[in-house]
Amino acid sequence: MRRTHALALTAALSLALTACSSGNDAADDAPPVDAPAADSEAAGNDTAGNDDATATTGGSVTYTATDSITWATPDQEASAGTIDMTLVCSPSVEHELAIEGVDGDAALLSCAPGEQATGEVELTAGEYTVFCSIPGHREAGMEGTLRVS
Repeated sequence: MRRTHALALTAALSLALTACSSGNDAADDAPPVDAPAADSEAAGNDTAGNDDATATTGGSVTYTATDSITWATPDQEASAGTIDMTLVCSPSVEHELAIEGVDGDAALLSCAPGEQATGEVELTAGEYTVFCSIPGHREAGMEGTLRVS
């Protein structure tokens, strides 16, 4: 029952966020994504003893922010499906990780200086612009490409 409610809520949120998208250029073709799940059951990843689990693992990527307000590795690759995302903040600056056109460009992850944050996002094949949504950071160069195949 809890899983059914979580899946229904996730679908409703995804539909609402898609309707409110910001109208960006190439990112408008990006598919809607589910919000990061609080637990593996809500994400549909409870494969132990559950025959209807259909989550596809897309791998994992880590975006590490530097004190010079750049990504250590701005361009990365993953497979389509559920992608585990990690944001590692520089020792002295707060950062956020957002994907253009996903959830209306809202931050997917954020962390305090010297900390890290993790989450997951469901993406289909395509190229996505990943950026720091802290004002001024993207303009300073905190932007990269996530290629999903």
